[in-house]
Amino acid sequence: METKLNLESFLLECAPQERLSPRVFAMLINIAIQQQDQEKALRLARDYFLIHPNQRVAGFISEFACQLGTSQIDNHSIMETLEYIIRCPTVGTEPLTNRIHFLMCRQQGPFYDFMRNWSTQKEIKSNFFSEIPRVFHLTLRNGFISSPGLEFFARHLREILLLNHGQFTGTEDIVKTLIILSFNNEYVYAKNLEERKALGKIKDKRDYESVLLYAMYEPPDEERIAILSKDPLLERTFKSNPERERELAKGIENPEIGMDDPVRRQYEKYPFPRWIDTDAECSFALSHATQLGIKDFPEKPRVLVAGCGTGQQVMMNMKFACELPVVALDFSLSSLGYAMRKAEEYGIGKDKVKWLHRDIGNLGDLEGEFDYICCFGVLHHMPNPSLGCKELTRVLRKGGVIELGLYSRKGREYIDEVCRMCGIDRTGGELLREHSELEGLRLMREKVWKASQTEDVPKAVEKVIGTKDFYSSSLLKDYFFHEREWLFDVKDMRKLAEECELELVGFGFGKTEVMAEFVKKFGKERHTDWDAWEQFEEERRDVFSGCYIVFLRKH
Repeated sequence: METKLNLESFLLECAPQERLSPRVFAMLINIAIQQQDQEKALRLARDYFLIHPNQRVAGFISEFACQLGTSQIDNHSIMETLEYIIRCPTVGTEPLTNRIHFLMCRQQGPFYDFMRNWSTQKEIKSNFFSEIPRVFHLTLRNGFISSPGLEFFARHLREILLLNHGQFTGTEDIVKTLIILSFNNEYVYAKNLEERKALGKIKDKRDYESVLLYAMYEPPDEERIAILSKDPLLERTFKSNPERERELAKGIENPEIGMDDPVRRQYEKYPFPRWIDTDAECSFALSHATQLGIKDFPEKPRVLVAGCGTGQQVMMNMKFACELPVVALDFSLSSLGYAMRKAEEYGIGKDKVKWLHRDIGNLGDLEGEFDYICCFGVLHHMPNPSLGCKELTRVLRKGGVIELGLYSRKGREYIDEVCRMCGIDRTGGELLREHSELEGLRLMREKVWKASQTEDVPKAVEKVIGTKDFYSSSLLKDYFFHEREWLFDVKDMRKLAEECELELVGFGFGKTEVMAEFVKKFGKERHTDWDAWEQFEEERRDVFSGCYIVFLRKH
């Protein structure tokens, strides 16, 4: 079994050496597999997750569970394991939703039977919704979902509840779950004609049940929020959390940053990204720097997260040994407010993160120099990426490292291909002019879904619906219809680095086999050679999957 062969190396890579040895768990799990005791192997994997609750271990366990035969293990054990993972605040549910859907569809019972056959099964018992398992509610409430199967099933449940209101008992919990799902994905799901007619009939009603049903589909106004706030969970979602975000953001507002930039206006409307849980056990940025073998790198570097958005990268870096506080800045107050509230949830105080409302183009009053700057997905949205990079280099100490995330021209060709195929203007023109922006995003998704239902689905379409950016309004807006974006190739990045007097340290990849392929072709010593990377990208046009992660060092 491939899982058995790769298990020990996986566990060794995931776990810090000072903790309980992963070799012990690898040995025990392998023994259980060899003895064909799948139940014990899954239990041991879950025990390991309790010690190291991070995204990679969660991903391994969910994949391992998918490989087990239905007769090899008790269904309750799998659902119990999923609950452990979904409830964990250091694990994001979104990357696991396809596997969670697969595992649910293998379970037995009326709900799971309906999940497998919802497109053909017409009859539903009156108490069906009151018997929905807890793990389903947790999955939908814990973030947006990037599983096509789960999306269409959730949309089907929503339609049943709206069109057949009053015919079922015990529906309030699932309605609230679908409301929270819609809030998390920013109401990106489209409506069919029957749903539009039904919503039109309750649009002006303000009784509690009608407001609940309407909030499954559309963002509630202040009057509806006041009604929804009778429920503690919905009050926290729609009232308390947003109010706290505004309060926190107001305390750091920089009046010198105006609203004339369309990119800032976009991120004030769509705080980016709207996350629920994150892998706070892993710092992909700083760990990459260590793996690249950078010499003389401080044991406790002074870190700047430039363009921190809603703070997800800040949380990731907090687990790395670094000088506190980490400095995190952004020009979107909405994003900063979201980040500061999430930091409170994680128990990260002002002594650990210094939040600043700043524009990367002008860091004149920023104190001191930094050993490490993380600037991911920011420069390619600035009016002049070169000026932004020069300003960051100015506050980087000599010998310091900057990590840049930049859009790849070749890696994003498939987006233009899908737009041409579906008749979508990437400037947002027709869709966003003729409809509200939200409705335009919904219609755009429906065009892509329609293209995915052909007999021979184009690879570009598969790639679009296979990315998480397709499953929430803010991600979709950023992904397809951004107000401003620059695309790069290796030549462009080389020019940018030379203009800023930065030298190449290397590239980061989510999959280690990509780097192994490069080393096999060019040798390890050429990982800092721009020419080699340019040739490698020319031969493997999709190697950077839409975005470069490049590490540069100041001379």
